[in-house]
Amino acid sequence: MTLKFVFATTNKGKLAEVQSIAQIVGFELILPNPDWGPSPEVEEGTVSYQENARLKAEGFFQWCHLPVVADDTGLEVDCLQGAPGILSARYAGKDATMATNKQLLLTQIGATPEPTARFRCMLCYYDGISPPTYAEDTLEGIIRPKQQGSAGFGYDDLFEVQGHAKTLSQLKEGNFTHTHRFKAFQKLLEALKKE
Repeated sequence: MTLKFVFATTNKGKLAEVQSIAQIVGFELILPNPDWGPSPEVEEGTVSYQENARLKAEGFFQWCHLPVVADDTGLEVDCLQGAPGILSARYAGKDATMATNKQLLLTQIGATPEPTARFRCMLCYYDGISPPTYAEDTLEGIIRPKQQGSAGFGYDDLFEVQGHAKTLSQLKEGNFTHTHRFKAFQKLLEALKKE
């Protein structure tokens, strides 16, 4: 039986990526129905990726009453002691744009040579019946000083993937199999098959 769920996001770039992942990994996305009303804006905390993913999954479940998968993803830069981490989307402040987030990141990294980093993706599946199921994976790389690539979103165009001479944004111009989110979805589906 094919797994079906709503993906908890209002980010169009992230939704498009998950739709592409669904075709490769083998699950079905239930797209939002206008009859459900406006999608919820879930307030993220500062405790953990797992807590944020759970909050989003439960918030969207209360909205649509269907199985939900939510993610919380962050960029962790080693020379910044793991920052921006769970604050990645609001690194330069609550109302920050992605441009100001990236500008702050590059300023803080400064002249650090080959600044190592990773993307971390935590997924949470919640169906309102069983306890939440979690899956997590990472993608290692370095931060480049200049943006490169036209696909993806967020910090993708600054993040050179380990083992590739390309940014994640450039790799996404071809497919999404090199991403932390793709790897986490593979793990999540394996975990759900065992339940």
